[in-house]
Amino acid sequence: MLVAGAVGIYYLLTEHLTHVTQAIPYLFLLACPLMHFFHGHGHHGHRDHGQRKDHTPPP
Repeated sequence: MLVAGAVGIYYLLTEHLTHVTQAIPYLFLLACPLMHFFHGHGHHGHRDHGQRKDHTPPP
């Protein structure tokens, strides 16, 4: 499968280089939402969502 993919990429780059270079801006635009979707939301140190551990309840 890797060899078939490499041959396909080679064919695209050698025969259709102008088409590939014209598609690069669209690939970046497509990559942005995909990165946001698959990047893993909520794993950036925001644990407990606003709750403090040293907070004591009122008597």
